[in-house]
Formats: sequence, C-alpha cells, structure tokens
Amino acid sequence: MPIVDLEFGHSIPLSACKDRDEMLETTVANNADSEGKYVISYDLMPLSVQYTIAPGHHVTLCSPEGMLQNDGGTSLTVTTPGL
Repeated sequence: MPIVDLEFGHSIPLSACKDRDEMLETTVANNADSEGKYVISYDLMPLSVQYTIAPGHHVTLCSPEGMLQNDGGTSLTVTTPGL
C-alpha cells in the first residue's frame, strides 16, 4: 500500500472499506511533536468530520469512499490503498 506524507491543506482519496478488510483500511499517523488535525468527507453523504490526532499516535479506519484532508499545522503520514 502506498505511504503518503500528507502536508497541511492537501488531500487524498479514500477507497471504500467493506467488511473490515485489512487490505482496504487506511492508517493516519502523526509522527510530529504537535497535535494534528484531519477532515474526512464522504462521497455519498453530505458529511465532513474533523478529527484530532495526538503527537506520536496513529489511527486505523475503515470508511466509505471519500476524501481525507490534512487540516492541521503538522504533516501526517497516511497509508492507504486508495492511490
């Protein structure tokens, strides 16, 4: 799976993840020393959700198709099958 260094203001597409298939999950990691923020917006729903990620933490998610945008002041490392 591609690993992307997602800079502030940039976004990448999210692939649909069905039935918790580990090969379709996306991981967002904050390797910086400051808090990070990202927004997920979904293609089939009029919904955008902003998340906060602590320094040195990561989260793995399974979501519908959409976009993930870096909305914080730090670079995020994203591993996703969506590219």
